[in-house]
Amino acid sequence: RHHPIAQRLVEIVQKSKPLGEVSGIDTRFLVPPPSYTFTGKDEIRFQYPLAGGALMDLGCYGVDIIRYVSGENPTVVGASGERLEVDRDVDAGMDVSMLLPSGAKASVACSFFGPPGSSYWGKGSTVDARIECAGGTVRCENYLSPHLAHRIVMLDENGKEMSSETHYARGQSTYTYQLKNFVQACKDEEPDVSTSSSLYAYPTVDTAVKGMQVID
Repeated sequence: RHHPIAQRLVEIVQKSKPLGEVSGIDTRFLVPPPSYTFTGKDEIRFQYPLAGGALMDLGCYGVDIIRYVSGENPTVVGASGERLEVDRDVDAGMDVSMLLPSGAKASVACSFFGPPGSSYWGKGSTVDARIECAGGTVRCENYLSPHLAHRIVMLDENGKEMSSETHYARGQSTYTYQLKNFVQACKDEEPDVSTSSSLYAYPTVDTAVKGMQVID
């Protein structure tokens, strides 16, 4: 939410609305196996006592981008998961269906064992967000690490590409922007991230808790 591409998505969805009102937001974060160097119980992401699992490690980003871009807090209406072999209490993958107060639908798909060839960028990108609107679709490739590579594409109702844009700014990662806004908050300064464009642009304790309630 601190990176310029997140700000641009909010601009498209909540302000200028070139494609009209939102009817659905779908996010994916699928990584190919082996997901990490350690695939046994030594991998912290696979440990139940440490709140391991695909939803906590991968899906949380999808939940956050949905809340930020829509400016709404979703309600979970359904979920299905796949258990990890090394610990049956930990989810290896999760598909979550949600409903926004506006009536729009939303979903999060995440997995430690995505399809072969999965990548953050390009034709094989499986880290993306699709925002369905009345007049077309907005697709954001690699909302997770946009400083490496990303693209925001707008498609018309027939799926024809209308525009493609990138917002690298100075090539800084989203963590750099986050740290800058944290320092501004500590100094009681106005944050660079817009607080008027979204209910969740500059999170409070309450909005952070609500985010965790969605994941729980």
